[in-house]
Formats: sequence, C-alpha cells, structure tokens
Amino acid sequence: ASDISRTSPWQRSAELAPAPSARPRARAGNRLGLSELLSNSVASTVRPIKILDIRDTHEIGGPGKTLLESFRLGDRERFDLHLAYFRSPASSGESPFLAAAASLGMPVHAITARSAYDPAQIWRLSELVREQEFDIVHPHEVSSDAVTLAMRSLRRVSIVSTVHGWIGNTPKDRALNALDRFTLRY
Repeated sequence: ASDISRTSPWQRSAELAPAPSARPRARAGNRLGLSELLSNSVASTVRPIKILDIRDTHEIGGPGKTLLESFRLGDRERFDLHLAYFRSPASSGESPFLAAAASLGMPVHAITARSAYDPAQIWRLSELVREQEFDIVHPHEVSSDAVTLAMRSLRRVSIVSTVHGWIGNTPKDRALNALDRFTLRY
C-alpha cells in the first residue's frame, strides 16, 4: 500500500498545496481577495464558476447592457456566464437583447411558462440548474428573485441578487417592490 493511503485527507491536501513562496500574498488584515485566490496555481486547475443570470425582460436596458458587457469582457477561464429568461408559449423568443447575447456566443436558456405566475417555472429553473450544474444563480428583477427563492427549496445553490432600481409610480409597482424586498431577505 502507498504512503498516501495512510495519511489523512488534510495531510494529503497540505502536501499538494503550493510551496509558501508560490502562494498569493495576503492583503492587510491577513485576508486574501477573490482575485488572489483565483490566481492561485491550485485554483487555476478548477473548472470555471458557472453563473446563471436570469432576466424577467427581453429588453436590453441598463442591466442587459451590463450582462452583455460582462460576458464580452469577462475572463471565460474563470467564469462561465449563461443567460436565462422567462418565455410564454405565445412568445417567439426573439428580441434585440436575446439576439445580442446569441451573437456574442452567450449560452441562452428559455424557461417556458404559461404566464408570469406559473409555478412550473420553479421546477423548470431547478432542472436547468441541476442539468447545467450552475454554482451561482443571479436573478435581476422581482419575478426572477421570487422564482429563484422558491427554487432554492428544491435545489441547493448560491444566490446573488442585484437590485437595479425600484420605481413605485403605480400601486402594482409598489406591490412588486414590496415583494422584492421580502424575497431579498432570504
């Protein structure tokens, strides 16, 4: 039997770690930043972090431009960005935003639903996360925040939500904003 079989996993991982001189230097407070951790020679052998961005809308707008630019300029060896959107059966699934994402080569996933309030979206999102093995789900609007939160009961995945702006001009807007604030607590 080899000597490795007699050592604990902790000892083996310490033996495989880079020499102290090859490790990234810690910043003030003895913490390593994300860029230092990701530049570590051990981290470079790991698959890219798979991120699923979810949009409620097919419009480009500010958040859409940010997603497209993040994909275009991002480090694809470290991050594998995908886009998902909610699609009704009556929708053609075509829009300038989706066309721009496809032209950049960004993987695009449709989550079909009978309506904006179709609970089947939760199951479909869960299956997409499972099949594609996403590490992070990143919703951007109130509907995607709510569906992602509900999906979390079916599938363990890290969630990072971005709030792009709340405008409460109508009672419906104010109700949706309240729902979004509620979902962001979890």
